[in-house]
Amino acid sequence: MATKNCCFKGRGEIAVVDYALAIKKTAGLMSVGNASQCAVNLSERKENVRDYTSSAGGMDCSSREIDEVEVALTLLCSSAENLAMGLYGVGATGNVATAAVVGEQLVAWPGAIVPLNDLADETVAIVVKNVAGSTTYTPGTDYEVTQAGSIRLLAGTTIPSPTITSGVGQPNIAVTYMRKDQSLVQLVRRSSKPVLMHFDGINIMDGNRPTYFDLYRVIFGPAKSFSALSDNVSQIELVGTVTKDPTKLVGTAGAPLSQYGTLRI
Repeated sequence: MATKNCCFKGRGEIAVVDYALAIKKTAGLMSVGNASQCAVNLSERKENVRDYTSSAGGMDCSSREIDEVEVALTLLCSSAENLAMGLYGVGATGNVATAAVVGEQLVAWPGAIVPLNDLADETVAIVVKNVAGSTTYTPGTDYEVTQAGSIRLLAGTTIPSPTITSGVGQPNIAVTYMRKDQSLVQLVRRSSKPVLMHFDGINIMDGNRPTYFDLYRVIFGPAKSFSALSDNVSQIELVGTVTKDPTKLVGTAGAPLSQYGTLRI
């Protein structure tokens, strides 16, 4: 059956790269993983001038122009890079390597959850001692390890409560564990920065024909929300403003070029 080159239903990958690095060609487009939506929304500025010369009224002239171009992007992949983009953070996948942590001093109050400074390798036992290292406490009696690897003191624990010196609680436990490979994102650590965005996909309504869609310079706002606890899979919903790329040529009337983006279908 011949392809229609008419209806469009896209499937594929969205990839982004820091705009400044893209201009210098010092970094490449990286996929954001599974995304359920990528939609371009245009708003217009309209000005009408009524015809005051006629008793019937009507419109003498009208002006319509693009006011703003926005792109709505919904990410289903909660990678460190996507979270950093949506939460204005700094971080990358696997940027913290595994290492042995010995005698990490923490303040543990009875009944309170005491997070470790890093995620612990659940296959390696966590050892809790007093700060001096002379007493080893018993898991299941003095403390328990939560499903995330935090420490919680149990009722009847022999671990003394922390002392307070000059209004500050002092460490009362020292924890030894194996830090696992992890991705660390420092939240709200930067302002928005433009990215080049590329859709690398196909039109499944047209015989899986290849499709390219580029937006040269997109400035995303922060994610609307990110659910740490929910009945549904967390999504990172982003809305970005498409601005012109001054490094692109405008072209001529006979061969126009865009400073905003291109679509190849």
